[in-house]
Amino acid sequence: FKQKPAYAVKECDWSSDVCSSDLVDNSRETILLPYMIFGTYQLVNLFGGFNMEFAGALLPVIMFALTIIVFFLFTQELFSTIGRNKSKIIASISTFFFIVMPSLLPRTIAGIPEKESVGFFFLFLSFLLFLKALKSKELKYAIFWGILAGISTALMRFVWGGAVYIFGTIFLMMRSEERRVGKEC
Repeated sequence: FKQKPAYAVKECDWSSDVCSSDLVDNSRETILLPYMIFGTYQLVNLFGGFNMEFAGALLPVIMFALTIIVFFLFTQELFSTIGRNKSKIIASISTFFFIVMPSLLPRTIAGIPEKESVGFFFLFLSFLLFLKALKSKELKYAIFWGILAGISTALMRFVWGGAVYIFGTIFLMMRSEERRVGKEC
């Protein structure tokens, strides 16, 4: 894909985009962000006449709200082995601390269309989907959740270069699961 501002997305011919597999070129890491701003622009204009700047300012708020939900579900799934009620309590407390984390607040406030608000959403969505794939008892569900985790990771790569952190975390999750399964045998 070619990098485009959100205004250009509004009038562009999407068939001219070319996919790049260059994982080092940082100029290409925010490919999806203008499209998401444009999608937000289309969404908010269902409720009235808003401009592109408003959509860009609103996108981090929408994405942070979705991130909070996904983070809660991820934390709940992570601690699901200790019981349903306990995992919900842990997820609620973790989500509260996540919401008020000082280093996260400037990246998710209205008015600044930064890539991190979208990146955090795809980061935790990838973790959630991979964890569901890892915990699936049947192969078909593991494949289904794994494919969705891969799509989420790819979308994160098109928003934020921090997608490399997903691979390290997944490696650690697999090592942990490998040790747990090894102890059960």
